[in-house]
Order: sequence, then C-alpha cells, then structure tokens
Amino acid sequence: MPHAEQGSGTHLPVAYARVGSDGVVVEANEPLAQLLQRPHAKLVGAPASALFLDPHAYDDLVRNVRTSEAPWVTTLHLRPRGGVPLPAEVHATLAGGGALALVFIDLRNREWMERRFRALVENAADLIYIVDADGAIRYASPNVCTMFGYVSTSHEEINFFDFVHPDDRAEAAAALTAALEEPGRSIRFHGQVRDAAGRWHHVEVWGRNLIAEPAVGGIVLNVRDVTEQLAARKAVLDRERRLRALLETMPAVAYIYQDNRLVWASKAFLETLGLTLETLRQIDPFTLVHPDDRARLRTYAQALLRGEASPGLIRFRSVGRRGGLYWIQLSTKVVERNGRPAILGVGLDVSETVEHELDLAARERVARRLRDLDDLPTLLEAALEEIVATFGLEAGALLVYDPEHHQLDAAAKAGWIREREVDLTRDPPRPVAEALTRGRALHVQELQADPALEPHARERRLAGKGASFVPLLAGGEVVGVLVASYPSDRTLTTSEQARLEDLAELVGNAVRRTVLRAKLERRVRELEALRSVDEAIAQRSRLEHVLGLVTQQARLLPLAAVALYRCEVGSGALRLAASWGWPDAPTYVPAGEGPLGRAVPEGPSELREPELAGAPADARWMRTLPLVAKGERVGLLVALSRDPAGLGTEDAAFLESLAHQASVAIENARLIEALQQAKQELERAYDLTLAGWAQAVELRDRHTGDHTQRVVELTLKLARALGVDPAELDDLRRGALLHDVGKLAVPDAVLLKPGPLTAEEWAQMKEHPVHAHRWLSNIPYLERALNVPYAHHERWDGSGYPRGLRGEAIPLAARIFAVADVFDALTSDRPYRPAWPRQQALDYLAEHAGSLFDPRVVEAFLRLVERGEV
Repeated sequence: MPHAEQGSGTHLPVAYARVGSDGVVVEANEPLAQLLQRPHAKLVGAPASALFLDPHAYDDLVRNVRTSEAPWVTTLHLRPRGGVPLPAEVHATLAGGGALALVFIDLRNREWMERRFRALVENAADLIYIVDADGAIRYASPNVCTMFGYVSTSHEEINFFDFVHPDDRAEAAAALTAALEEPGRSIRFHGQVRDAAGRWHHVEVWGRNLIAEPAVGGIVLNVRDVTEQLAARKAVLDRERRLRALLETMPAVAYIYQDNRLVWASKAFLETLGLTLETLRQIDPFTLVHPDDRARLRTYAQALLRGEASPGLIRFRSVGRRGGLYWIQLSTKVVERNGRPAILGVGLDVSETVEHELDLAARERVARRLRDLDDLPTLLEAALEEIVATFGLEAGALLVYDPEHHQLDAAAKAGWIREREVDLTRDPPRPVAEALTRGRALHVQELQADPALEPHARERRLAGKGASFVPLLAGGEVVGVLVASYPSDRTLTTSEQARLEDLAELVGNAVRRTVLRAKLERRVRELEALRSVDEAIAQRSRLEHVLGLVTQQARLLPLAAVALYRCEVGSGALRLAASWGWPDAPTYVPAGEGPLGRAVPEGPSELREPELAGAPADARWMRTLPLVAKGERVGLLVALSRDPAGLGTEDAAFLESLAHQASVAIENARLIEALQQAKQELERAYDLTLAGWAQAVELRDRHTGDHTQRVVELTLKLARALGVDPAELDDLRRGALLHDVGKLAVPDAVLLKPGPLTAEEWAQMKEHPVHAHRWLSNIPYLERALNVPYAHHERWDGSGYPRGLRGEAIPLAARIFAVADVFDALTSDRPYRPAWPRQQALDYLAEHAGSLFDPRVVEAFLRLVERGEV
C-alpha cells in the first residue's frame, strides 16, 4: 500500500480552526492567520461566516455536516484581508459539544495541497479506503496496517466485503449500491470488520461516490473503529439501568432535571407528589417547592448546570399531595443525558428530623428569652414577640385567665389585633372560650365564615384571616389562651400546630411560675404587714396608731381608698378613726343611715357603683366589713375599688385579716384573753399560708407528691428522739415545711427536666437555698425557722452547699432534717429512678454517717427504726 511522504520528515502546515456551537471561532492556528492575512488575535472570537466570501457558506456547511453526520469536503472561496477571493478545499468534521473542526487547503498550490492531504490522510485517526464499484480495494491508508495489523501488500486485489462480518455484508452492499446510483452522494452504515488476528471490530463507515472525480476514481470510505466507544456506551447504559433500578426500589426522592423540567422521577417521588411522570413533565418543577425556598433552589440549579456551583447537599421544603409539606435533604450531581448536562438529585424525607430540630430551636429560643423575666406583662410581651417571629404571624394575643374573678385579661397583643384594638376578653369569641374551658386547641381557617364566631365578631373585617386558639397549659391546668393569626390561604401543618401548642405550654408554665412568685412575694409582704400590726397591738400602742397602721397596710391591695370607723357604744353611730385615698370621707354617720350606717348591723356586703359623699369619682365597687369583737360590733372597715369585679379571694382574705386586727386593737385594752386567741388564730393562718407555699412548690414539682408532709412528720419525730426543746419544734416544723420554697425561683426547664442536669443547670438548682434565705430572712416570724431552708443541703464533711458548712457548724435543725429528707427521697419513686428498698436506704444512711450526715442523728434515726416508730 502507498506511503507517500510518510516518515519523510516533510513539514506540511495545516490551516485549522474550531468553531463553537454558537458559530464563533474559538480556536485558530497561525497557518490559518497567514492564509487569510489576518492577525491571529482577531480570528479568535470572530464569526465563522466572516471567513468565507459567501456569507451563507458557513450555514450551508454546518447543515451538510450535521445532515450527513460524516466528514464533509467541499470547495469554497475564503475572504483574505487583501480582498482577492482565495479558493480552498474545506474539510469539516463534527467535534464534541456541537463544535465544528475545519481544515482549509489552499488550491493555489495543488502539489503542496496533495502532499498535505496525503499527510493528513495517512496520519488521521479514521481509516480511509477507496473501492471501485464492485468493492475491490484500490487504496487503503497506512493506518490500516497500524490499527488492524495488515502488511502493506495484504489488501492488494482484495474486496472490501471480505473483511466485513457476514451479518453486515448485506447492509454494506446496499449502502454502496445506493452510492453508485447518485454520483457525489454520501452514505453511512455500521458493522463489524476483521483485523489480521481475526478479531472483529465495530466500525462506523461514511462513504461518498467520487468515481467521477479523476483524481479519485472510486468510492471513498472513512472507517472509524468505535469498538471502545460502544463498549463504553454499553457500560454507561448498564450503569444507568442499574442506577435506575436501584433508585426505583429505594424509598427516596430521585429525579433528573434537564431543560427546566423533570424528565424522570422515582416511584417514591411520584407517590409522594401524587402525580404521574407524564403530568410531572408538563409542569414547572419549582411549583412543587415551598414558596420561601423556590428562588433559592432555582438559582442553585441554574448555577450547578453552568458549573458555577459545586454539587452537594441542599435542604428545602416540598409541597406534596393534599398540601402536605415535606422537608427534603437532597444530594445533587451533574450528569450527561443525551449529550447535554442534567442534574441527578437523590434525597430523603427528613421532615421528622427537621421538625424536631425546629421544635428544639423554638423552645430553646423562647425559654432563653423568658428565663430571667419576673414581671408578667414584660414576660408575655417577649413571649408573644418570639411566637409571632417564629411562625411569621400576622397578629397574635396572649390572654391570661384570672381564676379569682373568672375573667380573661389581655396581657399582650400584636399585629392587627393590637392595631384595631380588638377586645378578646369582654364577651370573648367562642373559640377563645372553648380553648379556655376545654383545654384543647382550635384552628379556624377562615374567621369570616366560621360559624363558631358570633355575627358581630365575623363583621370585624376578618376576611382572608385565619387563626389558632391554643390553651396555655401549666401542669394540666389552663392559665390562659394564645391567639395566633395568619392568612387564610396558609394552612398550618400538623408539626407546626404541635410546635405552637408546645410553645403555648412553655409560656403557660412561665406564666404560672411568675404568678406564683409574685403571689409569694405579695403574701410575704402581707404577712409582714399583719405581723407589724400584730406587734403594735402586742406592744399596746395607742389605738389611733394601730388603726392608722391597719389602713396603711391596706395599700398592699388593689384599692382606691380605705376608711376605718369606730362604733359609738350605745348609739351605734360611726366615727371616722383613720383613712387614706378618701380625704372627704364622712366623719360621722348615724346608725341606720345610708349604705355605711346600715352596714354595721347587716354584716359584710358588697356594692357596685356606690354613691357615697366625697368618695373618689371613679370608685366602682365597695366592700364593708363590720369590726366584731366577742360578738359585739365595734366598728366598720370600708374599702373602695376602681375595678367593678372587686377583690379576689386571697386579697379579700387579707382585707378580712386587717379588719380582724382592727377589731382586736379596738378591744385590746379590755380583752387580753381575746387578743391572745386572735394571735393564735393568726399564727394558724400563718402556718396555713406556709403550708400553702409548700403545696405550691409540690404542685410545681409534680414528681415529689406528699414528700413535704411526710418529711415534716419524720423530722419532728426524730427531733423529739434527740431531746430537742419542745418550744423549738414549731420553728423546726415551719422550716421543714418551707425547705424547698426556694425552688420557686428555679426555671421550669431546670426543675422539671427529665434527664441529667448540665453544670450550668445544676448551679441554678443549687441556688434554691439562697433564694429561700433571701425571701424569708426579712420576716421576723420565720427568723428561727430559716436554718432548715438555708442549710438542709449542707453535709457533715463540708461537701454540701450553699456555704460548705462542716460538722456542728451546721445547725442541728438542718442536720436532723437532712437525714429525714434523704431517707424519704430514697424510698420514694422519682422520674429518673424507682424507690429504693427500705433496707437499702437505711444502709445508705449508716454508710454515710460521719461523712454526709451527723452520726449522732443517724444513730437516733436507726433506733427509731428498730423500735418500729418509722
């Protein structure tokens, strides 16, 4: 076979250009620049059509190459810078990505062109044959020897069809016949050809009838070995089939995105969406994404296809059938499909994980915001602000229930509820009332049309608004209602509803904690007030001073004015003894005249909208309490309020205590015995109050049960066994009752935490003895009872808290209580462990006698056990 110039060392420059799919020159060599007499820099970036004399020549060239799908050779005139058309033979071949490779042969030097063409042919990747009409090989390029192993003479006088696989000969013969029928016609066929070793190669053949061309005189066949390409394509197809089969069986979201649509989706994805693949292909896939995530995901997809973003993980919300919302965590990869880039996405439904994360984040954020707030209005404003921000609400309100007056108070408002001054407390809408009375949430999608709302409520421009009415729960008790409003076209998902109810319960617990703390502080002030009056009576202060002190202490109550009258002996007329807030109070009231004169014989009474001379103009409520001593009416206490609901039960009880003290003061001089009895009654009231505090602590920490009452009885029994002075037992009993009162200052998130406490939480828990000491130390009545609340966590070896006291530096009362407290705690069930067996607890006390506990106290306790007294 001929080897013209092969290996001769002759350098034949080739004019070459590569044109992108957009028709712009992206690469050109220096020989082309010299041929066109143009600077090389100006060729790159120029339109390919500018290279040719005919502006339509390039478009025709592209069309012919793509139609024939084979190398295309034609003669065209180029446009050099000198302006004289230059005849050239142009060889065009499809390159990757829609590009076109062009080789230009200057026809002005035919000899040089032929040498150059021979070099191109002999060094090309494709095999070139020239066959006659019968298929006999007239020429074979030298690379046939290189690629198929034939020697240069092995194909002489051999027919091309001898190398073609028998199964493919008919197709090859038909193609040649078709080429013979039309000179210049191009043909194409696929088949297998045999190499010298007898192996079969898959080839792609392009041919053109150039028999009429004197320089050729045959049919030119370009043969390309595509064996490796087919094997690679088969491997890709096999991988795709395996991947698709895997994705079809996985419970995962999987899809292929190309040309702004989903061209394939897994069965699990289609079932989640409730769509068929045909329907899915017709819609904008981003309509399946939550509106808040839509732009972000679209931008990411576009950047990924442009190569401006890296494949990886992305999380977004998808809208499924029946409006369900799903969190998807998606892994993306750019793949090739039909020669163009596409995105393969595989994701999992992580809704449960994400919703749990959102629940924890929302709860932690609200809890952190409320942790250090003690003022109820400030706390509720902060809570509502966090809830509105968390859910993106249009409006909201927090209503707190007042159980003493059986009414709701609007504690905080936001959005249109505040702007329109909507009153949800006076004659509250039915959903509010149901949430309050039934303790369950109601979700109203369209307020304007909901039959549960009264007609006047539906008329308040509520079109397009929905709302959720959620009870604020604290230990199973409803303490208020959360109103959360959003557009009616938004539906809260089940997880969002659960999160809203969870945050409402968190706020409910914070409300109860704050109310209990405020109530405790107020009751402490009231106890101190009663004690100060009691001391004034005991010191036999002047009656005017005592009665004036009584009226001043009434300032602790939400009252507008107070007046205290004495009854004249015999006539029963009233004379003013002391007052505040009522400068024009009547100084003398005859018996039986007006509401005050009639109040003495009739007993305690309440009157709304009272008409009294000189009373504050805005007084809306009056309560009269006759002062009675030993069955005899000795005076009258009058209280005025601006609130038509008057006083609550506890405030009324305090007012009655003041009235009782005033009665005692009036009769003090002649009724010493009655005074002592009143004092004992007061002390019982104090003790009941202390018991109430202890109960408040147990109600808050619902896991302790009747622990306080048991440990009080056990402490007193142990103290008697140790010979403690009976006069000290009352103080010991009060201290035992109040031992955990400081826990009211510990946040719910710490006190009620079911698992182990962190170091920071444990530090907060250890502060409860300090809180108890701070609250109770200013109450003289409880001064001798402070040892137990303040020191019951101190330990014999100094390892306790809060002061790290050691040995007998710990007050005896605290050492006695510590043994009783630990024994009862160990033998009681707790959320984090079951109760210990009795003997195990006794062994624990004995083991730690002398380290944690006073050994003398432990010994006395074990003797009680042996005697069967414990």
